[in-house]
Amino acid sequence: MAWNGGDLEKLEVLQNRVGRLALGAPKWTAAEALRGDLGWSLFSERMVKAVLNYKVRIERMENKRWVKRIFEWNLSESL
Repeated sequence: MAWNGGDLEKLEVLQNRVGRLALGAPKWTAAEALRGDLGWSLFSERMVKAVLNYKVRIERMENKRWVKRIFEWNLSESL
């Protein structure tokens, strides 16, 4: 599923609302404070981390795997 900036912003607003509810914090509490207290990160940060983890996973695959072969082909074609 592809997420655009507007979707991520809506998810952040909803996450902040849930965080305020969970902590009993007023609506003017900074979102950074909520994320820090709850140990949460931004959705965009989680997406970048997931993409990087997947890339590392592909790079460590055996060369005979289709996913790795397609990844390497795509990488060589983009240069």
